[in-house]
Amino acid sequence: MKPRLKAIACCIAMSSLLLSACATQPRFDAKASVPASGPVPIDTTDLPRLMLPGATAAEVRSLALGAARSRGWTVKHVDLDNERLVIERPVEAIPGVAAKPGSTVEVTTLLKNTGGGIEVATLAELVTPPYAGHPAERIDYTEPFRDTLMQSLDSLRERWIRYRERLARAVPPSRGWDDAWKDPNTPPSHKPLRDEGDDIQTAQALPPTSPPTSDTTPAPGDAGARSQAQIDHSAIPRPTYTPRPTMPSPGYTRPAAAPVVDASSPPTPLPEPPGPVAAPPVATRDTLVSLPRVEPVPAAASPRLLWSAKAEQYARQRGCQVTTSGSQLIESRQDGEVYKVPCQGSDSFLIRCQNDICQGLL
Repeated sequence: MKPRLKAIACCIAMSSLLLSACATQPRFDAKASVPASGPVPIDTTDLPRLMLPGATAAEVRSLALGAARSRGWTVKHVDLDNERLVIERPVEAIPGVAAKPGSTVEVTTLLKNTGGGIEVATLAELVTPPYAGHPAERIDYTEPFRDTLMQSLDSLRERWIRYRERLARAVPPSRGWDDAWKDPNTPPSHKPLRDEGDDIQTAQALPPTSPPTSDTTPAPGDAGARSQAQIDHSAIPRPTYTPRPTMPSPGYTRPAAAPVVDASSPPTPLPEPPGPVAAPPVATRDTLVSLPRVEPVPAAASPRLLWSAKAEQYARQRGCQVTTSGSQLIESRQDGEVYKVPCQGSDSFLIRCQNDICQGLL
């Protein structure tokens, strides 16, 4: 009896140990194991920033990108999900910055929707390339460039106030621009087009049809009318043609024998060749009939030249003195082309032309 009690007590002790081990086992959290995606949020409290009331992120993004491109910056990255714009420029193009060769200055623009408008904040970083086995370094240059960044934000605010209505019209709709080369008469895709080969095969398969024969006997009046119509047609006089007289073909004539020439007699002199025939009189200016002068038809200019000229005309109408270099093609798409028109003493214009209509993007 005692061995049995001892065995039961041992089983109970082992079961309690197993239960306590399961209770203290750490649980696996699938959510905690997945690393957070996306860039790290940036606190904009101490950054240069301003507020654009009534603006949208798409409008401010388009305005900022256009201003950056017109000033020689290169767009490095555009994050539409987190509303971040990253532009860069070689450090050699920025005066007053001493850095290693190959370094660049990156300016990040942060757009935040506050409900009543868009808050725009900027920060600057100096990026040095890797050297001697050392990785690339990023140095915060926001404080040294604070005045410059605030000037850029003030310029952005002025552009927004000046071009807000024009920019709202230039922002593409949510469904995108319509294709300018789309044929409005194109049938819908759900209607199948009929193949011409089917018509040809059907036409070849059908036998030739003959006019239906009438079993009815024509009336006497109808026969008389038909005969009268035949008599009338035959009574119409027809023009007579006189055959052209044919020339009789010349018959074969036997050639005469060649004359015998006596070598002792002097040769007969050959006839002299006839003199030059006088040219017919040339009609004078007074005798000629004056014909109207045909002006040359100028060749049609290509659409690209027309759009370039219209882009420059659009910029001149708004006070721009176009430089001698003229407009520059920035982007060519199916819905139109985007031109940059440089101005003397003022900012350049970024203009989009489509269907003979040009609109400014800045």
